Amino acid sequence: MLSGNWDFWMFFGSSIDMITAISILIIIIASGIVSSEFSSGTVKFLLINPVSRWKILVSKYASLLSVTFAMLLICYISSAIFSGVFSGFQDIGAPYLYVSGEQVQSGSSFLFMAWRYLLGSIELIMMATLAFTLSSLTRNSAISIGLGVSLFLVGGTVTSFLATNQLDWARYMLFANTNLNYISMKLTPFLGHTITFALIVLAVYMGVFWLTAWDGFVRRDVR
Repeated sequence: MLSGNWDFWMFFGSSIDMITAISILIIIIASGIVSSEFSSGTVKFLLINPVSRWKILVSKYASLLSVTFAMLLICYISSAIFSGVFSGFQDIGAPYLYVSGEQVQSGSSFLFMAWRYLLGSIELIMMATLAFTLSSLTRNSAISIGLGVSLFLVGGTVTSFLATNQLDWARYMLFANTNLNYISMKLTPFLGHTITFALIVLAVYMGVFWLTAWDGFVRRDVR
């Protein structure tokens, strides 16, 4: 918890919710990064170059991640500025207080917020990868965007419904593990749900997504 007047840090802390809006934008971008090449026919010009298909796929994914982290950084900086503009900068130096062992320790509040943004970036990366996979698999931007946004908006609700009905296997679903900020604060409905468990589950999904994207772009014929 933050000491002193929380006005600035409450405002800044609420900016974490902006990651949801960024996720939708990233889904739209990722959904067209591969499929647009097929719909416009420019993919044939890419493939005639002496560059392996997998290298093209990796370069597109790297570009997508660059955009993702750039948007996250812009959100972090702009949120800090607007927090001060609307609530004042008088508490900008307030430390972050936490308990370690039996002692109260203090640290940088900005580093704490950066850590929360870093945890939030995992959700962005997973949604970007999912949309990227759909883009490579369907080769249609409209379908990729529709599926990606629908899954993102409905996935969390479905997971919560299953958890409410005490279906413990729902903890293995993608959207039960993407919000690491909630998991770190033990706000998930699953007992014993840890960040380590979530990262392992997400790593499995990431492998499946990448294998599917690779198969859809590298192995399938281009017409």
